[in-house]
Amino acid sequence: MKIIVLKQGVHADNYPESGPIKNHMKPICSTVTLIKADKNIIVDPGNVGFEDEILAELKKQGLEPEDIDIVICTHRHFDHVHNMHLFKNAIRVHNKEIHETNGNLIVYKEGPVDIDVLGIKLISTPGHMAEHVSVVVESEGKKTVIAGDAFVPEYLDLLDETGKKSALKIIDIADEIIPGHGDIIKKEEFDEIRRRLE
Repeated sequence: MKIIVLKQGVHADNYPESGPIKNHMKPICSTVTLIKADKNIIVDPGNVGFEDEILAELKKQGLEPEDIDIVICTHRHFDHVHNMHLFKNAIRVHNKEIHETNGNLIVYKEGPVDIDVLGIKLISTPGHMAEHVSVVVESEGKKTVIAGDAFVPEYLDLLDETGKKSALKIIDIADEIIPGHGDIIKKEEFDEIRRRLE
């Protein structure tokens, strides 16, 4: 199993030089992560205006959009879900509040969800949104949590108690964390982050 960040999440202060999004809104896009396993999985397909970049990175991995089997959305915010249309053949795993038209939909519930891929499970991580989930990938004795917006270091100080509990839950599980925006967080950074949360 291999985990590849196709697009590191960006916030509105990182303006693109050109492209369709420049003239309409401040750019914001979630981290877009590919899991190459028995099935090809995208976690948080990102926002419109970043399609070309995401598809180019996917192509570098030897994949086309139709090769993606599953798309998991950590929550329903636009910067995480608007590119679902790129992966027409994929089964979509997300909250029922995201409206889909193709019928390929698995709605997640509280607790671990079996998406039928060994070493991958979803966990409930409410706070940023009540229905937020994170993806736990276990491979070669290492656990990576793809956390969406349940874990964005620059916003940890703003979390309510529910969000703090979810962030601590992620730290307790993970060996590394892929946040919804920003750099991958390594285990050696966890102690300092834990102090901020407690």
